Amino acid sequence: MGKIFVRNIEDEDFKLIEKKAASLGLTLPAYARQILKESIKNPRKDHTEFSLKIARAKIVVIAEALGRTQNATPEAIEKLSKILLKKFDQEVQ
Repeated sequence: MGKIFVRNIEDEDFKLIEKKAASLGLTLPAYARQILKESIKNPRKDHTEFSLKIARAKIVVIAEALGRTQNATPEAIEKLSKILLKKFDQEVQ
């Protein structure tokens, strides 16, 4: 099974996700898997916003990974992140 790692989710969003998972009797990873599966099958569901936050967090991680492999400066990595996020936001709209 593939693994997805997510970073940079706002604390208040993370707490809401944790509470929702607990209210459903699910672990946080199980709840995240459920949301991702549902958002792929039915992109117009309420979970789409959560999926977009996860995708945006992945962009930052990818930019950092690319920057590290190319020995880029932190400023260059930040610039790449901003460029990729801007492009992502344009594509999503």
